[in-house]
Amino acid sequence: VLKVSADQKQLQNSDYLAQPKERRALIQDAAYRLERYRANGLERDTQRSQRSFELLQAINQNPPPQLDIPRPGLPEEGHESRTWQLGAGTRSDKAFAEYGLRMAYHDLNDNAYGFPLGAQIEILQLKVRQYEGNDWQVQQLDLATIRSLTPRTELLKPWSWQVTGGLERVLGKHGDENLVSRVN
Repeated sequence: VLKVSADQKQLQNSDYLAQPKERRALIQDAAYRLERYRANGLERDTQRSQRSFELLQAINQNPPPQLDIPRPGLPEEGHESRTWQLGAGTRSDKAFAEYGLRMAYHDLNDNAYGFPLGAQIEILQLKVRQYEGNDWQVQQLDLATIRSLTPRTELLKPWSWQVTGGLERVLGKHGDENLVSRVN
């Protein structure tokens, strides 16, 4: 695909012509789509236009088979959005119970039904601790976490990214805990 996309003369190469007709059709189609993808947003280039035209002519003479792609499930049918959490522990010889609420449209750990692989959208995560003596404190408050971890291939090299923001209780240098804001 990469060779055919870069040089239309590869359409006449004996190795290419030795491929089955159906395989050549798929290679031509993928090469054309790759060429158009690479040209997106660039100024018109005569050589690139000529390559695209010759690939289209080859596709016209040997069209690829129709692909029967199953329709993915709807995101709202994938899973529940709310998760309740309960934990217990100790900190400086004081016992605590930790309660959490997490509102996630989709998490990397959730099943993939209805969602693209590598996508996460978390709207709210709240964790509060109740220490002995009914002493309550916010441990974590994430307003939003969005991740897009897109797989890379030889053909496509998309960016992976994430953004998150909220409050988190961290251990200070004097052993105290401070609620700090963070944006990532």
